[in-house]
Amino acid sequence: MKQFLQKIVALVLLLIFFNLLVFLPTNYLYNSTYLKALNESEYSKYLLSDSHGHSLGKMTETYGIKNLSTPSDSYVDMYRKLKYLSSEKDVQKIYLSCGDRLFTNYRDRSNNNERSSFLMKASDYNNSLIYLTNHYVRRFFIYPTSKQHSFFTSVLLRKLRLNKPWREVEWSELSSFDRTREASKRVSQFSFNNISQNQLDNFRKILTFCKDKKIKCILVKFPLTHEFRECENYIDFDLCKMLSIDTLNILDYNSVYFDLDEYFKDQDHLNGMGASEFSKILFTNE
Repeated sequence: MKQFLQKIVALVLLLIFFNLLVFLPTNYLYNSTYLKALNESEYSKYLLSDSHGHSLGKMTETYGIKNLSTPSDSYVDMYRKLKYLSSEKDVQKIYLSCGDRLFTNYRDRSNNNERSSFLMKASDYNNSLIYLTNHYVRRFFIYPTSKQHSFFTSVLLRKLRLNKPWREVEWSELSSFDRTREASKRVSQFSFNNISQNQLDNFRKILTFCKDKKIKCILVKFPLTHEFRECENYIDFDLCKMLSIDTLNILDYNSVYFDLDEYFKDQDHLNGMGASEFSKILFTNE
């Protein structure tokens, strides 16, 4: 029995040591960089989105707007960012992505909830145990409770050059058949027929928060390729109906570049040239 307990203790100590070893680089690359962007500079206007807004990069700063978009951000993450920003800075305006994909339960599965939880205070939780778990256990114990382990593994593979190099083919270089196929695969990934009440609720929280704090909220639908937007499984949600409100002013740019395949890097993301041109439209004509 004593020998068994010694092995258990040794295993636990080894696990703690390994987690701390992995924690140092991943906390900086995975968590800290996510949070750092919110405190880098003084801005009063922000862009909140997932990867669609992230494609605009730092071009937004030309127009006095800080781009806080992060791939896989959900409305839960965006709401947390907005609350944190409002407590630290004078937020006057936000540009908020309202792409249809953001309202599916895909964003309940793929998101940054683990990272954005560090923007929350203990008072934001109904349960102190959940607060302690999110802020400490999940942050320091990479394996097996955290998503950081997959991030760490992918970075390690790149550093060791164990993953095969590949060249990303621009959307315009694909054949018509390949574009249709890739668009269909991507649309199927989002499962548009499954609406997330969680995302709807947090979207509503953002709108209410902006109204209460007198923050101007500009709703934006980012450009999509013709193949993606017109895919038979794509659903254009009626947000007013889903949210039970009368009107909702949305800048719908889904179809603005239907005839310009050279503006896209894939079926639903702008490349550098497309991002540059779209930034001009979005931030000067709003």
